[in-house]
Amino acid sequence: MKLLIIEDEPITMEILKCTVPQILQGELKEMRFADSLAEAEIQMQRFLPNVVLFDIHLPDGNAFALVKRWQDFLRLFLCMSSSTKEVHFDDVVENGIVAYIEKPITKENLENAFLKVLPHIRKERVMDNLVLNLIKAQRESDGEIRQTNKELEEAKKKLEGAKNDISEIAQQWYQSSTLTQDTTHTQLHLRIRQDGLIRTIVISPHDILVIESHDNKVFIALNDGETVHEATITMKSLEALLPPSLFVRCHASYFVHLGSIIAFSAKDLTLTTGEIVPISRARQEQTHAAIASYRLPKRPEYQVAHLA
Repeated sequence: MKLLIIEDEPITMEILKCTVPQILQGELKEMRFADSLAEAEIQMQRFLPNVVLFDIHLPDGNAFALVKRWQDFLRLFLCMSSSTKEVHFDDVVENGIVAYIEKPITKENLENAFLKVLPHIRKERVMDNLVLNLIKAQRESDGEIRQTNKELEEAKKKLEGAKNDISEIAQQWYQSSTLTQDTTHTQLHLRIRQDGLIRTIVISPHDILVIESHDNKVFIALNDGETVHEATITMKSLEALLPPSLFVRCHASYFVHLGSIIAFSAKDLTLTTGEIVPISRARQEQTHAAIASYRLPKRPEYQVAHLA
């Protein structure tokens, strides 16, 4: 219980300060005091009591004025007066006064007054505990929902990853099932992204100039110098599909058609389009060996530089 006592008589106030805690004991959480309507108004706003024990006549006015202002927020008022003639029945009923205490104050009449208040306080406590338990249960439920949503998101990501793996495996299987004995004439069936959609196209290995990977995307440039497709396959899967007699992986991010190379050095390749493609240090020997063993088809427009 949070109790505000409004009393302007010093002797009565001292009696209340000593007697009320003895009566309420464990029921009293905090107690504050005011000796005027002005001070009481300040305490009401700052303290927010749930029980008010007040003297009707105060130096700056009648306490019923305070009760009327606060009765929509607080219904547990106890009034005190030195004469029953000062207390009008209509005021008591209209303002919801729980009990009336006639002065001089005694422990007995205080006990009788607070006995009328305690059931309301205990009921409020039960309701407060119920609300707190509901809030706690709601928070726990929200936490469980968030955890479930997190697990669902993780499962969704795993499922998407599994779908991509299955799609890639299926594409590899399809590619391997369509291979002929002469791998240089294999038609590649590749899935590409185009205009926000994914569709399958058929590409001859001889039509590919270079394949490049960057930003987790794979781009296939054709030797017409204009067409570039964004493929859904990975570089690792392409390595298993591309004819090794036609392509060399000179860099982790590049496959180059050997027929498109017009010049090379230790560090890079020059293609028929003038594009410079890097050679990684780890793949220098492999790249130079592939160029040396490549047998260019009879296409007079291609010239391959030889190692010095």
